[in-house]
Amino acid sequence: TNRNQVSMTDLATATSVAGSQAAQAGVEIDKMTAATGTMIASTKQGGEVAGRAFKAILMNLQQVSGETEDGEILNKDSFKKAEKALNEVNVATEELVNGTAKLRDPMVILKELADVYNSLPDDSSDKANIITGLGGKHYGNQLSALLSNWKTYEKILGDYQNASGSAASEAQKTADSIEGRLNKLTN
Repeated sequence: TNRNQVSMTDLATATSVAGSQAAQAGVEIDKMTAATGTMIASTKQGGEVAGRAFKAILMNLQQVSGETEDGEILNKDSFKKAEKALNEVNVATEELVNGTAKLRDPMVILKELADVYNSLPDDSSDKANIITGLGGKHYGNQLSALLSNWKTYEKILGDYQNASGSAASEAQKTADSIEGRLNKLTN
């Protein structure tokens, strides 16, 4: 949070909303945090919106039926629409493993999709189809923010992975500051 335009409160909110779905999809906490952090920093719409968006995007990629918090129904029809949009730009949602079709890692799909998305012209029908196919009725803006700002995602991911001990360091600074002020007051 010190290195990016996102608050700890927004990240915590996004995690509480999307964390369970991310865990079920096999998305590690650092990648979820970077994805939702990118959405928050890019759109300024907060953790609740980013969390709901990331959860819905994962549900679509992992073909998990259900209703989003905004009332959108995710089912076979929405999954086919998302898969069609991705297949049209040569990004597969499935892979063959030992002769059996298996859903791919959603973060690998999003990385490939970001590469393609950013290479397309802004007025491309493929770009629009990606946003409506995978982002649905409510989360296109968040999906576009994530894909368009994939370098931000990678930066936040790196910051997260290299932040070992930073929370303890910040707490120590606060304690030192309070202790220093108490010493001044005592003197």
